[in-house]
Amino acid sequence: MLRISACTIAKNEEKNIGRWVENVRSFADEIIVVDTGSADKTREIAMAAGASLYEFAWCDDFAAAKNFALDLCHGDWVAFLDADEYFDKKSQQKMRVIISKYDKDKKIAGFMIPFCNIDEKNGNALLSKGWLLRVFRRDDDLRYAGRVHESLQDTKATGPKRDFPLLQDLQLYHTGYSGDIIEDKLQRNLNLLLADIREQGGEKPWHYGYLQDCYAGLGDYAKAIHYGRLALKYRRESGIAGQTNSIICRLLNSIRISGLGDYAHELNQAIKEFPDYPEVNFFYGQYLLSQMDGLRAEQALLKALQLYNEPKNDSDDVHNLTFADMEAYASAYLQQIEQYRPYYEAMHEGKWAQAAGVAAKWLSAAYASCPSPLPEGYLFKNVANERSE
Repeated sequence: MLRISACTIAKNEEKNIGRWVENVRSFADEIIVVDTGSADKTREIAMAAGASLYEFAWCDDFAAAKNFALDLCHGDWVAFLDADEYFDKKSQQKMRVIISKYDKDKKIAGFMIPFCNIDEKNGNALLSKGWLLRVFRRDDDLRYAGRVHESLQDTKATGPKRDFPLLQDLQLYHTGYSGDIIEDKLQRNLNLLLADIREQGGEKPWHYGYLQDCYAGLGDYAKAIHYGRLALKYRRESGIAGQTNSIICRLLNSIRISGLGDYAHELNQAIKEFPDYPEVNFFYGQYLLSQMDGLRAEQALLKALQLYNEPKNDSDDVHNLTFADMEAYASAYLQQIEQYRPYYEAMHEGKWAQAAGVAAKWLSAAYASCPSPLPEGYLFKNVANERSE
């Protein structure tokens, strides 16, 4: 009979560990929690909920802790979730059926599962979404690597390459990057990355994107730009699936916010090199709108929405969506363009006098309906810059 192990490593997760155990109970034959040094009630809550609890002396190495947990598993398959992750109800009910379906196909070693980062402190607002490897066979050749941002690696030296296909049937949620705790996590990750770099004898391509992430989140934009450029240059060597768009977004935002670079030039380069990334098209549309080029902005924003809603994902090109609420922003911009279409059409055709006349009519109507004088440039600020922060 097929057996499934569910396991996690945890430290000070008393707010999450009870939910985690309940979440995996419906499909797991054994539930393992490895505590890495909690000072709260994580251990007590885990045991009371029915999990098997083990201790691991923390050594600043996430891969070591996870491999320790893997060695404790006895199932044929492993669901290895973070303590702040959980499946929705439908996924819990489908898990065993799905694993049983693919169990006999030995070419499949595990699954990439869609996930959503949500902010529990802000009404479960969607922060980002993408794919994670969380369900896989228990196999001595499948081991975690990396002191931080650890990833599961197939270390099998011989035989055909095994697959980790995208599985649309499951849905995972992650709460660990809510606004009130992300800065501490970024600083922790940065410290571990720097320790790993010292241990490795220097920076490696896989470090660049993660260093950019940390520095951008901590507000060190000069370093974020530096490592963003390196991450793009060496993205083929990094082995980080689905992160190119995240790197581009952080690079463009770091340049725009800091002014340390030519944002327009960088954006034009990005749209040439990555024309099928929804975020790049969105940023391009946003920029064109700020330049009063509403009709070209409309084209870019419509393309961004099309790519956002129809991502081109396959097992060799996983595309995570960093800007999760892009659809709402793009729709708001498109509404503005439609509202002021006569002005943008006149501007596009170079009919400056006609454009000025249209704008003058709007301003007159705005003044007539407003009980107090409007700020200078109100109309154009509203059209070009609303929600662009």
